[in-house]
Amino acid sequence: HAFPKMRVCTSYLQAMGAKHNSFRSVRAAFDRRCQTAPDLLEAAGATTDTINAFAKEIRRLGFSPQDIINLVDVDDNGELDLEEFSGLIGELKLDIKPDQIQSMFAALDADGSGTIDKDELRKALSQSEKAALSKAIAQKKQGSTSTDGSTSFLVALVANNNMKASMMEFVADHLDFFRSVGLVTTGSTGLLLEGKLGLKTAFQVSSGPLGGDQEIGAYIAQHKIAAVIFFRDPLSAHAHDADIGALGRLCDVHNVMVATNPASALCVVEYLKQRPEMLSGEKQRKDSAAVAAYKQQQAAVMSEVVGTDFI
Repeated sequence: HAFPKMRVCTSYLQAMGAKHNSFRSVRAAFDRRCQTAPDLLEAAGATTDTINAFAKEIRRLGFSPQDIINLVDVDDNGELDLEEFSGLIGELKLDIKPDQIQSMFAALDADGSGTIDKDELRKALSQSEKAALSKAIAQKKQGSTSTDGSTSFLVALVANNNMKASMMEFVADHLDFFRSVGLVTTGSTGLLLEGKLGLKTAFQVSSGPLGGDQEIGAYIAQHKIAAVIFFRDPLSAHAHDADIGALGRLCDVHNVMVATNPASALCVVEYLKQRPEMLSGEKQRKDSAAVAAYKQQQAAVMSEVVGTDFI
C-alpha cells in the first residue's frame, strides 16, 4: 500500500521542482528587467525632454500642426515619415541626435503606422503645453517658489470699468494660463474674476481710484511682477489718471511687460507660455538703462551734500 503513496509524492516533488525551476526563470528575467529599468526610464525621460524641446520651439515659431507638415512633407501625402521628420528637426536647428530622433518619432507615432499625421502632432503639442502649465501650477502650490528657491513673479490684471467685460472675455479665453500663474488684481476686477470665472488671485489690492494702481506700482518697485495687463478705456477721463500714468512709468523704469488692450495682452500671454522662466524667478530682469544713469547722478548729489559744511 505504500508504493502508490510514494509514486504520488514523487510526482508531487517533480511538479514542485518544475514550478521552482519556472519560478527561478521568471525571477531571473525579473532581475534582468530591474537591471535595465533605470536605462529604460532614462531613455523615456530623454525622449520626453526632446519632445518638450521640439514642442517649445514649435510654439515659439507659432506653427500649427498643418504648417509643420507642409514645411517638410516631400511626398505631399499629408504625413511625415522618419526621414521627413528628421529633416524637420534639422530645419528647426534642434540639437537632437539621430537615435533620439528615432525615439521621438516612435513616441509621436501613436498608432504605429510608421508616419506622423497632424492629429498626432497636435496631441503631442497639447500634452507638452499641459505639462508645462502643470509644472507652473505645482510650483505655485509649493509656495510660489522656483526650484532654486527664488520667488515667482506675479501677473497683474487691471481693467477700467468700460473694459471689464473685455477683460473677462480675454481671461476666459486663456483660463488655463491664468490659473497657472500668481495673480494680483485691483479690487473690483479681482472680485469679478473670482465670481464669474472662479479664478483665484494671490493678492487683491484696492480699487484703482482708491489707490490700487499705486499698490501694484509698489509690487513692481519690489520686483515682484513679471507683467501688467491693464485694459484701459481710451475714451473716458479718469479721476486717477495720474495714478494710471505712474503705473505705466514704473513698468518702464523696471522693464516690466505691459499690455493695454487684448491684442498686446495676447502677445504677453503667448510669450510667457514659451518662456516660463520669466515667471519662475529663474530669469532676472534688468531695470531700464536710465536707472543706472539716475543712480550715478544720485550718488554724485549725495557725495556733494555730504562734503558740504552747513555749520
